Amino acid sequence: MTESFKVTLYGPEGVLVLSRELPWIRSISVALDVSQKLLLQYREQGYKSGMVKLQGQGVDHCLS
Repeated sequence: MTESFKVTLYGPEGVLVLSRELPWIRSISVALDVSQKLLLQYREQGYKSGMVKLQGQGVDHCLS
């Protein structure tokens, strides 16, 4: 079985905000899109800084 993607959202100063497994997503492009949208929603709530970390299927990406 293929490893699931995991997306983790960090707030200012690296504070953990949210962490979720994405077992229904198999494509890196879809997983990156979900990660970007999560970060955008977080910023739309008024937060100026934040970072999303995407892990799974041999990849490790950080978006800020």
